[in-house]
Amino acid sequence: MWVRLRDAVSKLSAKLHDMEAIFRDSIISNLRDICELIPRLNFTGDADLEYFAAKVISDLGTLDPEDLRKREVDRSRRPGRRIQSFKIWLRIVQFWGEHGH
Repeated sequence: MWVRLRDAVSKLSAKLHDMEAIFRDSIISNLRDICELIPRLNFTGDADLEYFAAKVISDLGTLDPEDLRKREVDRSRRPGRRIQSFKIWLRIVQFWGEHGH
């Protein structure tokens, strides 16, 4: 589950960095789906995994793909969302590396 969460956040972060990217609704819905699956599939009871899933939902799961598609909104919101998604991705990668997940 760590890999799926990391990869979903990484994909969103990459899209947010590409100012020409096309945002499909699925990029956010897939992220939400993975985060919603984690509590049910976390058979080892990994509290850290659940923490990161909740963090992703609260910080990125509320993004509206329609807003991200609009050019005028892109310019004003994308830089902050880019930083936010990258920070979460970086924290997941660092945590994952430190704890051998």
